Amino acid sequence: MKRTTPFRSEQSSSSSSSNMLPPPSKKVKHGTPSLSSSSSTKISQTTPFQLKTHLQSMKKNFEQFVTLMEKSSNTLKIQDTYSQITNQMIELKNQLSVQTHLLPLFVGTTTTSHQESSHSILATGLNGLDLFKTIFEFENYIESFESNSKQEQQHTLSPFFHQVIQLFVEITSNEEGSFVDDQEYQSYMTFMDLLTQNEEFITILCDHLIKVLNQCTLCHAQCEEWINDCFSLFENIFEHDEQAIKFISMKNIELLFKFIKNGIQHVTNDESINLSSYTQLYFYEILFLLVSSQTQIIFNYLQQDHSQPAREIINILLQELNTFRTSKIDDTLEIDEMAENCFNSLASLLTMSDDFKNIFHECEGIELMIKIIKDKKQYRLGAMRVLSYSMENLYELNIQQFVESGGLKTLFALFSRLDSKKKQTTSSGGENSDDDNSDMETFIINILMNMLLKLVDEHLNLDLKDRIISKFEENDLEKSKILSSLIYKYYKKVYLFDTLMEQNIEEFMMTYFNDLLLLQQQQQTSNVHSEELFNSLSEQDITEKRLSMGGLYTLQRLCYVLAHVCASKKILKFMNEHLSVEYKIQLDTLQGILKDYLQQGGDLLKDQDQLKDQDQQQQQEEQYGQNPIQQIPASSTSSRRRNLELIRQLDVSSAQEEESHKKIVEGCCKEQEH
Repeated sequence: MKRTTPFRSEQSSSSSSSNMLPPPSKKVKHGTPSLSSSSSTKISQTTPFQLKTHLQSMKKNFEQFVTLMEKSSNTLKIQDTYSQITNQMIELKNQLSVQTHLLPLFVGTTTTSHQESSHSILATGLNGLDLFKTIFEFENYIESFESNSKQEQQHTLSPFFHQVIQLFVEITSNEEGSFVDDQEYQSYMTFMDLLTQNEEFITILCDHLIKVLNQCTLCHAQCEEWINDCFSLFENIFEHDEQAIKFISMKNIELLFKFIKNGIQHVTNDESINLSSYTQLYFYEILFLLVSSQTQIIFNYLQQDHSQPAREIINILLQELNTFRTSKIDDTLEIDEMAENCFNSLASLLTMSDDFKNIFHECEGIELMIKIIKDKKQYRLGAMRVLSYSMENLYELNIQQFVESGGLKTLFALFSRLDSKKKQTTSSGGENSDDDNSDMETFIINILMNMLLKLVDEHLNLDLKDRIISKFEENDLEKSKILSSLIYKYYKKVYLFDTLMEQNIEEFMMTYFNDLLLLQQQQQTSNVHSEELFNSLSEQDITEKRLSMGGLYTLQRLCYVLAHVCASKKILKFMNEHLSVEYKIQLDTLQGILKDYLQQGGDLLKDQDQLKDQDQQQQQEEQYGQNPIQQIPASSTSSRRRNLELIRQLDVSSAQEEESHKKIVEGCCKEQEH
């Protein structure tokens, strides 16, 4: 089973402004091939002609087996034919597992030489998928024969079909070091593309896997290997192409979720079930794989019966997280991964529907996440991810519950730890990765922004907003200093993105689109030029990358928070001086970024009327002075472009400011080198 760090695919342009949170991280798709350091140990080389001959022989033997079963022939003859097919299948697995170049031919792509292609067997078009479709079609014959042959055995799972599943697990695996060269990797990718796009076969295969899982008894030792193999095959197929999930029928989706929910509930609570932690982890991983796919059939299932399936899953996940929170046993790597999959599954569910956010609220998910942040340091990032998604799109119930449950104290305690001069550490004493720190920053700022949006609602007490602003004034403006350092950090990231795109295309592509470069190099024999690949990128590709890796998503939200806290004259004066003197950033520049964001029609536009409510304006201006958000002119000029228009609204007439910009870029480049 592959243990890879997940990531989220980028959003479409229609939602990129409001949904670029670092999320429910998905597992990394197959990207760069993991090449083995030395050539694989190969058994005797098989030619395409020999593979076709082998498949033809298997088909002939299986047809003979079916005929013998239908005629109720001598048991010895049937046993002999059955053994031949089983041995041939094992031989096929051994050949394909080490000769990746044969995989495309196995699913039907002709890769033979001219001499071989003229042979009658190759011309028949027989491939492995056709053969196994036939085998699955007559699976009752095999199961009937096996059940009669092993009357003394209590368990009835088919040894023959276990071999079939193991064959497909073997040939769909993409383990580290499993490819000798790029050609092998390309053969594997071609095979997986053809396999996952074959709707008929994937439907038949998944039907069988789900049938097998529902025959498994969790307390039976033999079943653990079956469960691992079935889950491993699901993982291999759906990690390559999650859209293949739509080929499963609704009935089987229900059965699969039922098995997973039952497994998660019992393996951690029922002492009679003695599954390894490796197998237990698989239940959580497959659940996350399904809900994170965001496919329509999964959404339809979760919405059935007034979202009852979603309610059950959210409830189970919260119960499991609470168990991990209160457990006195030292956390193992597997338990930490189970918890991470719970957080990611919850975050994925919360992105699907506001109904699911409401269920999360009713199940007291907000309160539990706050407790987890306080009790389990290593789970803070996961809990903050879930909280951030629960409040996304201004979901008022969860925002209100967060404040009422003491969330402000927890949030600002974490905010105080964001000082860029202090290294964040894990519970074990090690330093967090830069990605984890950036994710935590984005989650905190996103929650803060959503709270500020709702707190200016005419129905809510302004005292709450005053409390937030006072947090940025206390302790000699400590949190305002952290806010300014975060603005500089993300301003610098966006500026570097724009500068590289304008001045150094090669470095720009290597920094932000390296995966795409590697993929193109694998698919083409000639050298790939960065400039050609850059010109092939769409506006949406660059916009999404600018929001995510370029840091614009977080910078926009930082500017929005800044605009609100600058309602305090004390903070406004400090920010105006500190940003310009310490970081050479003018407040007008940040106003321009915020103006651009508002004019995109993003998630803030619908609340502009609330922000401009005259009574609230007057009350705030009397107390603090004019809020910089209201100084933004209401022009409707077109905004976001590829170039430097968004950030480079600075007045660079003076040589001093130009020099400061150069230093920013030089500093960014040095950081990247390190």
